[in-house]
Amino acid sequence: MPRPGAVRVILIFTMRPPDGERRIPTPGASAGPVRWVGVARLIYAAITSLDGYVADEEGGFDWAVPDDEVHTFVNDLVRPVGTYLYGRRMYETMVFWETASAEADRPSVFADYAGIWRDAEKIVYSRTLESPSSERTRIEREFDPDAVRRLKQYSGADAAIGGAEL
Repeated sequence: MPRPGAVRVILIFTMRPPDGERRIPTPGASAGPVRWVGVARLIYAAITSLDGYVADEEGGFDWAVPDDEVHTFVNDLVRPVGTYLYGRRMYETMVFWETASAEADRPSVFADYAGIWRDAEKIVYSRTLESPSSERTRIEREFDPDAVRRLKQYSGADAAIGGAEL
């Protein structure tokens, strides 16, 4: 459990081929020449305490609420994300952003993140969730690593992954 006054740490992992680009056919392209396209990144980012915790003894993470500077950094990190890949519990936490409003007492980075989140596609991996609670969201019953590889290869935007069991 994070200790009072714990320092927040942002862990960021991205995966991209060493050369950064591959020569691949574009889906739906004619038999013409193959063009160079970049391969999307798969991003995993989490705010944790220095000792690796993301929640306190009661399971809350209010201690990790980002200040404006950290929120701006996260917004810029996820701005190129076109698809979020979530487990059910992470999705149920993040779906807050579907209806988050830009209230007068909220900083502008709050509204910025809400817009970024709403604009992205969401894939939720769950065997129990019946239907999504947000737009641009679909449910998959099983996690398929090959489908994620295809998403990275053919997507024009990065993907972010989040969830304890993904």
